[in-house]
This record gives sequence, C-alpha cells and structure tokens, in this order.
Amino acid sequence: SEVRIEQERLWLHIAENAIGWYRSTKDGRFLAAARGALWGAASLQGSRRNSQICSGVIKIWTEQSKQVDFSKFLPLPISDTFTLLKDITGQPVKNLFIEALLRTAEFSQSSAAMLPAGVSVVLRSKATKDGMREVPVDLVLAPAAKTEKGAIQDPFYIAKVETTHGMMRCYRDGALTELARDAELMKYFTGKLKTHSIQQNDYPFQLSDVSEAFEFCNWLSLISGFQPVYRRETGGDNWIANFQADGFRLPTDQEWEYAARFGIDWYPAPDSVPWQKTREELDRDHSDAVVWFYYKNGPRPSIAEAKFLYPLGVLDLCGNMGELAMQNAKWQNMEKERIGMVVCGGNFKHRTADKVMPWSRVNFETAENVGFRIVLPVRTEILLK
Repeated sequence: SEVRIEQERLWLHIAENAIGWYRSTKDGRFLAAARGALWGAASLQGSRRNSQICSGVIKIWTEQSKQVDFSKFLPLPISDTFTLLKDITGQPVKNLFIEALLRTAEFSQSSAAMLPAGVSVVLRSKATKDGMREVPVDLVLAPAAKTEKGAIQDPFYIAKVETTHGMMRCYRDGALTELARDAELMKYFTGKLKTHSIQQNDYPFQLSDVSEAFEFCNWLSLISGFQPVYRRETGGDNWIANFQADGFRLPTDQEWEYAARFGIDWYPAPDSVPWQKTREELDRDHSDAVVWFYYKNGPRPSIAEAKFLYPLGVLDLCGNMGELAMQNAKWQNMEKERIGMVVCGGNFKHRTADKVMPWSRVNFETAENVGFRIVLPVRTEILLK
C-alpha cells in the first residue's frame, strides 16, 4: 500500500513537471508525457478512484493554466466527425452552471471535471447532385450525482434537441454507403426508414418503430469511433443490447428524467422554478415558452427560439414529442422490438400539464407522436484503466 502511494506521488510529480515544461515551451510532446504520467498514477487505483485522481488534477491544471488545451487529455475519440462543441467564436462551449457546481464540495471529485461541456457529431451526406448535407448532432454533459430517486453512477452526454428529419436523412444516405462497403453491418443498421415524410429537416423525426432509433444510434457510433450498443439477432427481428459497449444509445427513463430535473428539482440553478410549480402554472396559462403542448398542430422545430433552456442546456424534453427511453435498462433481449420501452414527457397534443412532466410515462404501444434523443455514456473508470 505504501509503495503504491509513493508510485502515485511520483507519477503525479512527473505529470506536473511535464505541464510546467509545456507552459514554457508550448511543445505538445510534453502534453503527451503529462497525460501518460497522469494515467500511470490513475492505473494504480481501482475503478472510480482513478477517474477522481485524473479529474482532480485536471481541474487544478485548468485553474492554474487557462492556456493549456486540455481536450488532449479527454477519454474521447476526438476526430473530424466527433468534435468538441464550439461556440460562435470557435471556443469550446461552457456551461457556467455546471462549472459552478463542480467547484462545490459535493462535486469536488466528480469525473465530469475532466470532460468538455459539450461534444458534437457532424453528419454528412449528399443532398443534391452538386452539394452535401451537413447536420450537427450536439450533445451536452450531465454530471453523475445522487437524487432521492436513485443515483446516476457515470456522467453522460445527452442530445440538445430531439433527433430531426435532417439527421435521419443523413443516416439513411450514409448507412447505404457503409453497407455497400460491408454487408455484415446489416446486423447493426439497414438504412431504411419506415416513416415517409416531407417534413423539413429541422423538425423532430416521428418514429414508426423502435428499430429506427436503434439503427440510428448504431450508425452514429460506427462513424464516430464507438462500439454499437444494439445488434439484431441473426435471422430474426429481435434486438440484443450490449451495455458494456461505449456507443450512442437511447437514454434509460431514469437518465431521461434526471436530465429534465437536474438544475431544477435537483441541485437547482439560480432562479430555477421547481417542476411542481411549473405544473400549476401550465394548467393556468399553457405557456409555450416552457412546454410546447395543448392542442398544437405539430411539434416545434429544433431551431425554435430557446425561450426555456434547461439548466443542462437541452431543449424540449417535456412536451413537443414524446421521447423513447429504455425502461430501467433491465433488459437484454427484446421480443418484438418493444418490450421494456417507455415514452417520456408527453407531446404537443396533450391537454393537461400532468401529461407533460419529467415523470410522465406511457407505454410505447399506446403512445402517439413519439420521437427520440440520444445519449452517449462516458464510463471514465473504464476508459482510464
């Protein structure tokens, strides 16, 4: 035990020196050396302790050296397709609420400190004879935390908006290209959409079958450098989920509710209004700024004005489209593709506020106007081993 502690101290000392050399020389090789030493220190500890070591050190480095590009330390496959989410100035986006939360004692060892506030997948497909369609899928960070309804053990990224027609059209075209190269990928996706619509690209996609959501997640995982979560059984229509895979997937209903209530009911942000109070207000005046519902003709597009941005930075979790989620993730093999699936948050046609709350649930079989948004789990304790 004493030897391990001393080894950890030495590795961290090497990492600190490497950062010092990087500050003075701006030689990127010292960043690589610092990362290797930091991982060396972390590997001496088990499971979550190593992510706590790394997040704590990176937090200190960030506070001491604003000029250091810490994206090089991230346990994520940054590439031309999978990138950091940038603001209009080209800088990585920040969530000031999350940054303040991570400075509190309760989050002092949160592994979210070592992760960017947002990531983005750039989807590209041929839109016309001479042009390309380019659609970003932006995701924002949700740190792990405890609530009275249970704990979220690992941080995850959740899409800012519901999956749109534009995203699904990129999937359709891109998947067919990938399948032409490798027919074995059929176990992950087909490139076929059962929903035929002339809806504009910025409007949420309406599911006709959960397989459309699974296949989109799988395709997104493959083009981004992750392992697909879902797989169709050979010779059948049943799906198997591998929760050890690191790819994109649907949220569990617990994760979905957590994202909707984080910063509002749990760890409230300044000036946030609890959902129970919002529920009472919605029953009085049906404010569209908060939730898009009450006899609407259709969902609002993803480019709608952000009158109500959730503290995590997401839009329209409640209302707009009902959103597909996995029920507690306590399933492995789904029969007829729909077992274990629920729809969260209500939709634009519901008439009462109790139908469009973060805890509102209906079975997929009986739901209408169902869309989905994706999540990307980040298991820092695995990635840092």
